[in-house]
Amino acid sequence: MNMKRTQISSLTALALFLLPSLSPVLAQRHDRLTAPLSGGPFVPLPGSRPRIEGRVDEGLLAATEHIGGLGLRFKPSAEQAAKLERLLADQQNPASPRYHAWLTPEEYADQFGLSHNDLYDI
Repeated sequence: MNMKRTQISSLTALALFLLPSLSPVLAQRHDRLTAPLSGGPFVPLPGSRPRIEGRVDEGLLAATEHIGGLGLRFKPSAEQAAKLERLLADQQNPASPRYHAWLTPEEYADQFGLSHNDLYDI
């Protein structure tokens, strides 16, 4: 019985040691925006309050300009949503090697956020 516990402890330690080295491989994000965004048609989302009626289009904004007060939400892909559900279950399961293995904001973004291309090369 004691030998079995030693083996389990050794395997758990090995898994915890290897998990961080595998996370970059497991966390590969795929680009979701595969083509440039088109200029329309524009559809207001239910519950939003568009305040653009009567405004004049002044053309493209310079790439160095920033727009303040604008927020966008992106829905996770089905794969990301499933992986997040699995992670949350594992973090609460004492038998899992990922039990209470919390992610940093950077790790969360790497696994469940937009890819670099989606975020910066739109």
